Amino acid sequence: MDIKIGELNKRISIVEIQQMQDEYGFATEQETEVCKCWAKVSNMSGREVFKAGADYSKVKIRFLIRYRKDIKLNTDMKIRFNNKLYNIVYINNYNFNNKFVELIAEVVNNG
Repeated sequence: MDIKIGELNKRISIVEIQQMQDEYGFATEQETEVCKCWAKVSNMSGREVFKAGADYSKVKIRFLIRYRKDIKLNTDMKIRFNNKLYNIVYINNYNFNNKFVELIAEVVNNG
């Protein structure tokens, strides 16, 4: 698959959720932005979800971004896109050439 930079036309934020305490000592979550980047965003087809052995009840989204040396992506991070929060469930260095990274994510129900 040949990727054109112009296809990366959606703005996403990669975030980390940190556990904090408020002034009363209660646990709260703080969202911290790791980076903003351009992405190609697409739904995974039912066939792809089936081949991956994934749960059909959870919508899977594919985010394709440019490879970044400055950020060590991991599945504890999340993606903010169109006012929704997505859990990163899979990270793939696309074609192993350090040019693009494929992130497979699913929507967070309370995000």
